[in-house]
Amino acid sequence: MIRKTETLPLTPETIESILTDVKASRCFGRSERQMRLFTYLLKYETLEKSSPITQYAIALDVLGRPESFDPTTDSIVRVEMHRLRASLENYNKSGSAYTLSIPTASYEVVASQRVQGMARMWKHKRFVFAAAAAAVFIGLSFGANFTQTQPSISAASCSVHEPNVNIIHSGRSTQIHDYVENVLRSAMSQQSAFHLLQHAATCGSDAAPSFDIQITIMEQGGQFNLALNVLSQADGSIVNSYNLTNETADMSAQTPFYYKLMEVANTITLPSGNLARRAYGEDWGSDQHKQNYGCIIAMYDSYAGEIDSEFENIHQCLEDSVESGDASLDSYGALASSYLDKARNNRPSTAADPMAAAKDILDQYGDQWPESREIAIAMIYHEADRSDFNAERMGRILSSMESEYDANAIVLFNVVMFKGFTLGQWDEAKKLSDYAKQIYSVREQSIFGVDDGYAFMRGDESISFEDCYKHYAETSVYANLIVNG
Repeated sequence: MIRKTETLPLTPETIESILTDVKASRCFGRSERQMRLFTYLLKYETLEKSSPITQYAIALDVLGRPESFDPTTDSIVRVEMHRLRASLENYNKSGSAYTLSIPTASYEVVASQRVQGMARMWKHKRFVFAAAAAAVFIGLSFGANFTQTQPSISAASCSVHEPNVNIIHSGRSTQIHDYVENVLRSAMSQQSAFHLLQHAATCGSDAAPSFDIQITIMEQGGQFNLALNVLSQADGSIVNSYNLTNETADMSAQTPFYYKLMEVANTITLPSGNLARRAYGEDWGSDQHKQNYGCIIAMYDSYAGEIDSEFENIHQCLEDSVESGDASLDSYGALASSYLDKARNNRPSTAADPMAAAKDILDQYGDQWPESREIAIAMIYHEADRSDFNAERMGRILSSMESEYDANAIVLFNVVMFKGFTLGQWDEAKKLSDYAKQIYSVREQSIFGVDDGYAFMRGDESISFEDCYKHYAETSVYANLIVNG
């Protein structure tokens, strides 16, 4: 068991120890901004400040906002604090040396030290029963069905709108299990097409379908084999399976293994991938919720077809979702994007002014963009299409999205597209595009030709004007590329 001592005084020595442990946990992913914010809050009491910490102080000292910053119109501090608290929750679930929290409506970091019981001491040793672990690993790798009895939890902890995903360990928990789970949780917490459960649990029949991501580890000769199996809780069958190998001592940030785990997390949560389709085919607590979820899958399927009739059917599906009165945030965001598509491409619309219809949705739900990938994407497109377009404001929006969704490849690809084609920030776009492709196995159509566009704008003679014209001439969003060319 794990016991917590009383709250620790934040001495310089304790602060440095906490920062070292937090950095090693990788609970903030790639976000330097989150690390700066946490460090600032942690050290604030030692800085001999004459006044309590405020949103204004955080905005200026950490987030680079100007002295004209107004917290009533700029939500950046609230967004970053929401994200920081979620990251610390992931830290607390890892094999951390401390328990860290920031109470609601407070900026004070509360820290206590964990006292490790006998069960946790086993984390630092290898498997004793290697043969048994090997049998489990081999069986799962070849598709054997697996069922596990788990405690049930209240329906309030499960989602009715999106499939529920739980991460479980096979066998005794080790440091490697904790590392893999922490990376997966960090990446999957930015996905809104699935609901990530915080505790080992099963959901009742009133909820959306539930799945387990089972982590199985076998260590041998300085290496370990990792099997990740996505299991349906309905019948224990395997939906997806991934096998990886890595050096036992090589569990740090920005390694090939780290990026591969991020890629797996993004692949599992594809909005029209195997897991999404399997979830749609299972029993839901509500047929309406199932239908609403199916609209998102169909929307992503349609991107490859570019057929007007498909867009019309999907738009109607999304409108029906919202009119049902119990839609998810993703449904609202997707509908806003659909209105923006109608405005941009002059498609027929049930709304007299589809741009205004999109704005109405974003005015109501836009401040919840950190909780919904589709709201975030709709906000990017709306900002780009505004009649009072402002490049500086657009840049701030893209930076916020990049920071909040640094592990969500779909959002990053949209940021890449507008950084390059709209703002002309090609060096930044190319760097971010290369990173996003490291953590995603699918080449998104939304950035098709970004590499060519980058090379073309940099004067690469191997890229012809005709190639760029073929890709971009008929799309108004890319008109600036043609003009510059």
